[in-house]
Amino acid sequence: MEHAIRRQKILDQMPAGSAFIVSASHAQNRNNDVNYRFRQRSNFFYLTEIKEENAIILLIKFLDGKEKQVVFVEPHDEFKALWQGPQLGPDGAKKILNVDEGLSLLELDESILEMLHGIKRIYYPFAEDKKLESKLREWSGKLSKGKRTESGPTEFFDANIILGEMRLFKSDYELKQMRRAAKASVDAHARAMAMSYPGINEYEIEAELLYEFTRQGCIFSGYNSIVGGGINSCVLHYEANNQLCNDGDVVLIDAGAEYNCYAADITRTFPVNGKFTNKQKSIYELVLDAQLAVIDLVKPGTEWIKLQEAAVKFLTKGLVRLNILEGQTDKLIADKSYAAFYPHLIGHWLGLDVHDAGSYKVNGQWRILEPGMVLTIEPGLYFGSTYTGDYQGIGVRIEDDILVTDKGCDILTAQLPKKVDEIESLVGSGR
Repeated sequence: MEHAIRRQKILDQMPAGSAFIVSASHAQNRNNDVNYRFRQRSNFFYLTEIKEENAIILLIKFLDGKEKQVVFVEPHDEFKALWQGPQLGPDGAKKILNVDEGLSLLELDESILEMLHGIKRIYYPFAEDKKLESKLREWSGKLSKGKRTESGPTEFFDANIILGEMRLFKSDYELKQMRRAAKASVDAHARAMAMSYPGINEYEIEAELLYEFTRQGCIFSGYNSIVGGGINSCVLHYEANNQLCNDGDVVLIDAGAEYNCYAADITRTFPVNGKFTNKQKSIYELVLDAQLAVIDLVKPGTEWIKLQEAAVKFLTKGLVRLNILEGQTDKLIADKSYAAFYPHLIGHWLGLDVHDAGSYKVNGQWRILEPGMVLTIEPGLYFGSTYTGDYQGIGVRIEDDILVTDKGCDILTAQLPKKVDEIESLVGSGR
């Protein structure tokens, strides 16, 4: 079981006299007596693959070097089972996780005080769970009083540092989940483009995406889908998705499915009538050429920041060539003149979260790409309402999911068309 290997890897990094605590998600109220659909917290899922709420995983390395793994889950409740289905219960969780103990959350306060006796260092994910943080303060206070004087924890470390470094490198099992999410996302984008036409509403396009996600077993999207037509294509995190896409508009779709908690993240831009105008095409091809140039740099040994620098240089040169910017490229880059049209970074890590765990710098230096990392490459250019030139209303972003391999990279979303003629052939073809 991969989650067991991950937990042991954490224990191997822990000094004697320390504990590592991660909690599950809690139900979140939507309105009145209706909750949002439950999605497990990524860190907890990474260590357990359990999809129940309110659970806790505890890893302990005692002062004598002995180790213990304990899971706390909700006790079996007939009433809850009637309404929400069966629960694992302590025995079921212990068996599935193959840990030393499976205990009820009703025993949490009493049991954990005994287990943490003599523990000086605690790792937990900072700013992730206010309930857990409150409990840690409570337990630490009790352990430092009375007969347990000086036995309470005195050091607290962010577990995200350890987990982030581990989650940055994907195993074969994780990549299998991500390929499933990528395929569903590729098919969904292709379906959405094929079903589009002038006059369609953005939410109708989103419906095509969600249908295909769900049809392929992706109950969740990795994030709220962005479907922006015309001027809305220039709004980076547009989510209203409720306007008509008019003849002559480009439509930008940024959407990705989530399979077994692992996300995909794809962006494509297309003319809703199936034919780019000359100006739309010039911007589109500039962004596409920039993306292809940056993807060529994705390989072991490349600094992450070099990807951003390459995108900025490529796009700035193109903006000068199109007479959108005037001046010397180096000066324009130094002045960040490009940022009016390209205001974001080239991409991000991808995994259990769409903006996944893992630092971009190590000891103050930009991280070097290594095999097993997965990242997005997504250059874009946007000419929104504050721009008054001939390109107003054109927003173009092209994004793919890239796995760093031993010899270079593997584009997980390569099956989704992005050349101009391919896009134009696809749009409206399913109607």
